[in-house]
Amino acid sequence: MTADIPEDRPLQLGDLVTAESPDLVRAALRRFRRRLLVRGLIVVLVIAAGLVLYPRYFGVHADLIHDIRHGHGIELDRTLTVGGIDAYIREVARLSRADSPRIERYGVHITILDRTIMTDERLIANVVPATIEYFPTVKVSGVFEVAQQTGGGFGHELDLYVSLTPGTRTLDIPMSVVATRGSTRTLRSLGTIHLDMQQLNVPDWIWR
Repeated sequence: MTADIPEDRPLQLGDLVTAESPDLVRAALRRFRRRLLVRGLIVVLVIAAGLVLYPRYFGVHADLIHDIRHGHGIELDRTLTVGGIDAYIREVARLSRADSPRIERYGVHITILDRTIMTDERLIANVVPATIEYFPTVKVSGVFEVAQQTGGGFGHELDLYVSLTPGTRTLDIPMSVVATRGSTRTLRSLGTIHLDMQQLNVPDWIWR
C-alpha cells in the first residue's frame, strides 16, 4: 500500500511510517534538493552583490589611498607654504582606470601641517569631487575622488589623497579649521593651497 502524498506538501515523519513505496522518499528528496538549490542561489547572489557594492559605496577611500601609494609615479617631497600651513607634496602617480565610471585618472598625496591647531580643532581640506555626467556619455572633469586622514597629536596634520582626470593641470585646496566639540562648525579659513603640475615638474605622462 502506498500513501498518496501531494507533491508540494512538506514531508511528515508519519508519511514514511505508513508508506511502503520508495516513491515518497524520492519525492521528498527532490523537494529537499530544490530548496537547497534555491537557497544556495540566493546566498551566492547576496555575496556577489556585496562584493560589487561594498567597494563602490564603502571602500572608495581605502582603495584610493592604496592606488596612489602603489601607483606608477614619482615621489616629489616638495613643500609649499601658505600662511601658517605647510603642504608637503609626497607623490603623484598615474592610476588604473576607476571601476565606476570607467575613466582614466591620476592621483596626488599631500601632507598638510598647521601647528597652531588647538586640541578641540581639526584641519579640513575643502575639496569636493566634480559632478559626473552620465548622459549621453560618461563625462567627469577635475577632481574625481577625495580621501582625508587626520594625524598628529592634536589633529594638526592632514593626509590628503585626491584623484583627478588626466589633463587637470592645477588643483586648488581651500583649507580651514573646524571645531570638534559641540556642533561641527568652521572656525577660520587658512587660505588656499595651489598646485600646478607643470610648476612642480611632474612628468606629462602622469597628469596629461
